[in-house]
Formats: sequence, structure tokens, C-alpha cells
Amino acid sequence: MNQLPKVSICMITYRHEQFIEEAINSILIQECDFEIELILANDCSPDGTDEVVKKIMETHPRAGVITYIKHEVNQGMMANFLFSLQQCKGEYVALCEGDDYWTDSLKLQKQVGFLDANRDYVLSFHNATIMNSHRNVSGVFNKFLKSDYTPNEILKNWITPTASMVFRNVITEFPLFLKEATHGDLALRVYLCEFGKVGAFNEMMSVYRINEQSITVKLYQDLENIKKLIKQLELMKSYFKGKYDIELQEKIFLLKLDCANCYKGKNIIKQILLFFRTIILNPKLTFSFPKKVWTSIKSIGVSFLVLLKLKK
Repeated sequence: MNQLPKVSICMITYRHEQFIEEAINSILIQECDFEIELILANDCSPDGTDEVVKKIMETHPRAGVITYIKHEVNQGMMANFLFSLQQCKGEYVALCEGDDYWTDSLKLQKQVGFLDANRDYVLSFHNATIMNSHRNVSGVFNKFLKSDYTPNEILKNWITPTASMVFRNVITEFPLFLKEATHGDLALRVYLCEFGKVGAFNEMMSVYRINEQSITVKLYQDLENIKKLIKQLELMKSYFKGKYDIELQEKIFLLKLDCANCYKGKNIIKQILLFFRTIILNPKLTFSFPKKVWTSIKSIGVSFLVLLKLKK
């Protein structure tokens, strides 16, 4: 009887022909004292992703750990992701999308070791290098000032790179907000907090790649995607019934929607005024500004609003 894997790596891919080999190889070089499996789900990608994956499966000595699924009809990112999670048989699940990759061969050993030793933790994550599609490094994903984070901190700062996440395989059903999520990893992180604590490694163990196909890029450029995220936050707010500070995040993205609409209409002055109006009326939206900078911004914003009122 085959032994079940300790860790299932969930990897979704779409239009990742340039990146998928690096992503897969970063999984296959992992050094760990337990069994792993790689669940790789190709969402009917129209490029050469399928050919790259098949070549690896034919030639790599560790290809036996790969379970490869190629959908014949495009499922959509979230549906493909949830499908992939359902295929994971391991005690733990690790995430790595097809355009990201891991940089530390001991990553899984470190994170699983932590979760094995700390049964009250459900999720472990770490820092990541940010890289564009031309392999230019533009910084780090975030600075971790401590080892434990609350759901509200995760919501406020979006500090968890997707390819850094290793969590207990505890989810037996997917709430509606997760099924319809635009930003699925944010929804998943908050939901996992229902099952335990969250711990951070202040180590750089993966690369977060930003490219023209990235959902993060599309999220901030496309009005419809911003609207979808606001709907996701509405569903989350209803599900958690005030448990977390989701309303604050909703206000932030309503602001982004206002600003995007103004920018689309080339009304830059209105965009600036909307920004100042929102941050003045919502003092919790500090965006981590230093105190002196925050005070100056509020003063300038008040001046703008007073001038506007006088003009009217």
C-alpha cells in the first residue's frame, strides 16, 4: 500500500510557458525527510505550458511525485485552484503558482517542522523576493517585524506571498466567499485563521513574480476586477459577521474604485480630493505613514476640501 504524502504542493498554471519549468524544478529539488506530491492543474492554457510540463514528466528523475491535470475547458482561476486543493491528500498543503518559484531547498522541511512542533498553528509563511518577467528584482514582498500575525493584520497589510504558504489540510468545504473570490489567497488566509494561529518566518525562500498576466496587476488596473474584489469583501463581511475588520478593507477598495473611475475620466483633481476626503473621514486608513507625514497629509487634505467648499 502506497504511503500518503506528508505534503501536497498545489500548483495552478495558465499561460506560464516561460515560467513553469522553474516553478516545477523548485519543488523537485526540495530536501525533506517525508513524502511529497505535486498537484499541477493546467487550466487549458493556450500556450506551450503543456509541452513544457510533459517534457519534465518524461525526463526528470523525480517526476513520479507529479500528478498532472490538463483541463480541456477553461475553468477559471478560482475554480481551478479549488479543484486542485480537493486533489491534495497530504497532511499539509503548500502553494506555488506556475509563475512563482521557491529558492530554498529546505523550505518545506523548515515550515513543516515548525507546524509539527506547534499544533496550535494552522499556517506558516515567509518572505519573498519580488521579480518582474524580465528577471529584474524590485524589492521584497514585506518586512516582518514579528513571528505571529492576526487575521486583521493579514487583511490590512496583505503580507503573505502565495508561494510562501504551508498550511494544515483542514478545509472540508469551501464557503461562498471563497468560491467566488477574485483574490483567492487573501480569502483563504483569513478562512484558515478560523482553524489556528499564523506564524511567519523572516526568511527569503521564494520569488513572487509580477508579469502582465498577474492577477495582482489586473486587480489594480481593471475597474471590473476592483468591483469583484469589493463583492468578495461583502461576502466575507457577511460570513464572518463582524469578526474581522473587513469593512475597513472594503472602504479602501471603494476608494480605489472611486480613484480609478476618476483617472479613467482624466479628472485628476477629483481623484486627489476623493483620496483626501476618504483618509480624513477614516482615520484608521493610515497606510502605515509616519506620524509627521500623516499629519501633513491630513492638513493638506483639509485645505483642499475647504478650498473646494469655498469655490462652490
